[in-house]
Amino acid sequence: KTGARIFLYGGSNQGALVQLALNLRRRYPGIQGLGYSRTVVAAELEGFERQQVARGDKNFAVYPQSVREVYQPVTYLAPLDNPNRVTIGFDMFSEPRRRTAMEVARDDGKTVATESVTLTQEQFERDKQQGFLIYSPLYNPEAVLFTLSQRRAALRGFVYIAFRVEDFIVGIDGLTGNGVGFELYSSEKLQPTS
Repeated sequence: KTGARIFLYGGSNQGALVQLALNLRRRYPGIQGLGYSRTVVAAELEGFERQQVARGDKNFAVYPQSVREVYQPVTYLAPLDNPNRVTIGFDMFSEPRRRTAMEVARDDGKTVATESVTLTQEQFERDKQQGFLIYSPLYNPEAVLFTLSQRRAALRGFVYIAFRVEDFIVGIDGLTGNGVGFELYSSEKLQPTS
């Protein structure tokens, strides 16, 4: 909840966000970052980009450029190191696996993980590896969320955590110290509610 509050209320406590992300990385190896993706409808896209530039991100732009009804650009990401910096502005709805997980999370009001993806940060890594993201939807706090249409209308964005798979697995084994054996698999194909 702390991370969600920091993101939702304008990032007024960026230092606390960075500290939270760094602590997560230390405690849980494999975490690439803790982020927030804001829901932006097409009519608001240019204004949103100008707002981000005015807040100090002079190079902010949503990418890849294409016309859609709704965008889910990475708005905040911590820690903001060089690999994570390139992710700012990336429209996660532009990639099918991310979009599917986000739509299911939005529609069901639950936290959802993606299938295996290539994180945008991997372009800076020597040892490229697969990743996954876990999304938790953020809704307007005054909204009623009983129906699918109410949840869709109330969506503000997502808090998410990005993981590098191999680092995550090695980190889990290191935390247990017992050489634990396990498998990662997808038990079902995610589908957004129609």
